Amino acid sequence: MFYNHNTHQKIPQSGLSELDLSPAEICLVDYNSAVSITWRDGHVSKFNLDWLANNFYPGKFVSQSKRLYWNNEIVLEEGLQTVSYNDHMTYDDSLKKSLTNLVKFGFCIIEETPVSQSATQAVAERISYVLQTVFGQMWTFTSDASRSDTAYTTQYLGAHTDNTYLSSPAGVQVFHCLKHNGSGGETLLVDGFKALDILRSVDQAAFKVLASVVIPHEYKEQASGNHPGYHLYSLSPVVTLHPISGEYISLRFNPYDRAPLNTLSLHDMTTFYSAYDKLSKIISNKENELRIKLIPGTVLLIDNWRVLHGRSSFDGTRVVCGCYLPRDEWISKARLMGLL
Repeated sequence: MFYNHNTHQKIPQSGLSELDLSPAEICLVDYNSAVSITWRDGHVSKFNLDWLANNFYPGKFVSQSKRLYWNNEIVLEEGLQTVSYNDHMTYDDSLKKSLTNLVKFGFCIIEETPVSQSATQAVAERISYVLQTVFGQMWTFTSDASRSDTAYTTQYLGAHTDNTYLSSPAGVQVFHCLKHNGSGGETLLVDGFKALDILRSVDQAAFKVLASVVIPHEYKEQASGNHPGYHLYSLSPVVTLHPISGEYISLRFNPYDRAPLNTLSLHDMTTFYSAYDKLSKIISNKENELRIKLIPGTVLLIDNWRVLHGRSSFDGTRVVCGCYLPRDEWISKARLMGLL
């Protein structure tokens, strides 16, 4: 098996077994910063020692997580680190700070943004291309009930994650309040992974149920002049874990979009509801909520696989624009910047 450093891909050798290979000579090179191996067929391989240290076989996955699981008290003690629009758009170090916050806290805030949909899109596209969904790419909404979604009302919205009805939910949700003439409408954030940590510590059985029982979510909307109608449907556990380390990969929590539980037996349904209710109570605990009043010029980006968002009820005219970013793209950007 050879490796092409130009394409960053392996080159399989037909008919050869990697188990039959053995080195003829091993020595340190490049001022002891790399290992050179001469194989018995004459091929020479060179491995940087740092690369070997990061890719050795420990027998188990070694976590490099830089997340901070938070509640209200923890995140306020840490302080909300914001980045200005100009810095976010201009300097790579500032973009890295934005992504550092997104990795660490599961959200980041960009301030002093021009109050427009186009500027909001520019903030998002500094990280990734904008994801196309049933709501389009960039969207602007108000409480006009123009779509089949509770977000298009003035009602209170409990903490939830978006796109639970998709096979792969959006990775980042972007919000920018362009206008609000009225009161209320605070954004609430909850660290879903902190909530899972709490549940895991107090009721391991309930946690295992949410990580194993598959439930359905759906989004249904009748056809209209603006769109053809939709019925999106997906099956997944509430919690997805890393297959080796057991770390949290994603949380799908959205009581609004949960479909009829026709995937469960009566016994499993009772067990599931009990576990789901326990997690719901942890999520709705005020100590785990962070409330932010979004104002024109402030853009909020949320890790939709981790942090739940909601909204207090409001009055008056409130106009919000935003978009979704794909998971793989923002994770790739963070990884390239050495954050993962």
